[in-house]
Amino acid sequence: MLPTPEQIGLPAHNRKALRKSLPPTPVLPNSNPFWHRASGKASSSTSAPEENAGKLPPNLGLIYAIARKELETDKDKETKKIKEHEEPHQVAIRCIAGLYGISPDSPIAIVLGKRIIRANPVSWQKKKAPPAPISFLIVALGLLLGAGIGWLLSFGSVTLKLPNLLFLH
Repeated sequence: MLPTPEQIGLPAHNRKALRKSLPPTPVLPNSNPFWHRASGKASSSTSAPEENAGKLPPNLGLIYAIARKELETDKDKETKKIKEHEEPHQVAIRCIAGLYGISPDSPIAIVLGKRIIRANPVSWQKKKAPPAPISFLIVALGLLLGAGIGWLLSFGSVTLKLPNLLFLH
């Protein structure tokens, strides 16, 4: 919650100007426990029913649209049921337009509303590494293959002249 002008010690002549410039802060009764639990189901089901989503202020409507989009299942997407309520992206576009004071038909509102609702692509799942004996076998075969190719490229005449370090005269 924003501090009041009295709390931050503003002079009396600046207090009215500050109060006019601050947006009203809507408060939902009994919503505190749901925000702390970060439960999308709890916040979207108790904040407002779907038919009352249009009555929410833009900032809370945007949170509601994001929660509804996250709760959408694949079954909902596949069946494409005809719903009497707004889709989450339509709510988000309307709320973005309300926050920025622009028309809901403007390209900026459409792009920002759809971008906020868009789900990020799922990253590739990493495969588990093979068990240790198989990993050792892969490394050993790679070394043998590399040594064999190296020997063949040297035309089969590999002579190793190592210094005799053990028997120094």
